[in-house]
Order: sequence, then structure tokens, then C-alpha cells
Amino acid sequence: MVSVDFDMFSDKKNLRNLLRKVEIIFKNYKISIVINDQDQLSVRVNGIKIDFVRYPFSPILGFINFEGVNILKVAEITAMKAQTLGRRPVLKDYIDLYFILREKYIDLNGTIDIAEKKYKDEFNGRLFLEQLIYLRDVGKITCVPTR
Repeated sequence: MVSVDFDMFSDKKNLRNLLRKVEIIFKNYKISIVINDQDQLSVRVNGIKIDFVRYPFSPILGFINFEGVNILKVAEITAMKAQTLGRRPVLKDYIDLYFILREKYIDLNGTIDIAEKKYKDEFNGRLFLEQLIYLRDVGKITCVPTR
């Protein structure tokens, strides 16, 4: 399975100036702008969607440095996906959760614990568990063909 997009989060108040940096980093690739406003920059780089989103929730587990890029730990990404399901049930998030849980990066109790710490009253563990089995409102996923 190939990811259909990449999501990057920032606590910066204005993301409008980020486009120039993206154009420099990806100067050898075709870039098309989907959204460019103060809260979000969405671009397609050679057909792969990359979203840069202003996100008010600070990391609580720290970062892992992967080839010079700070990324969140899988456990925190899982908590973010758990919180997202209540706002936007998308099939790709269910698929991500399935593989994260199957590979035992974290379990449901750990996911709920981290999400409750990160989002406080904005996250409901019981509701999250119900959302895992209620799939009627889940949208379809579009897959990116692998080469």
C-alpha cells in the first residue's frame, strides 16, 4: 500500500510564506498548488499530495529525526488519527489504524491514553471505539498506483 498523501503540521500562525520554501525544495519536480492560505498549504508534487496544516496541538511524545526531518512518533500519529475519525471518517485513516495496530506499534488502550492527554476534553475514548465499528459514513479512498 502506498500512502495517498503526506500531512505536515505546524504551530506557526501563518503558512502563506511556506510555498516559496516548497518550490525551492522541490524545484526539479512539477508542483501544482491546491490551497494556499494562512492555515493550510496543499500542493501536489509529481501527483503526490502534500498538506501543510496549521495545527494548534503541540506534540507530547517528541520527534524522531528521519533523514533530517523531524517526524512524530507512530504512537502520537495514531492518537491524531483517532481524534480525526470523529470529525472526518475517511477510509485511509481506518486502513492506517489497522496496520498500526496489526504491527503492534501501539494498542487501542495506548492510543486512547495518548489522545486523551493530547486533546483533553476534545477526545472521547468511548466514542472513538464506536467509530471503529461504525463504517456507514466512511468515504471512499482513491489509490495511487505503485510503479
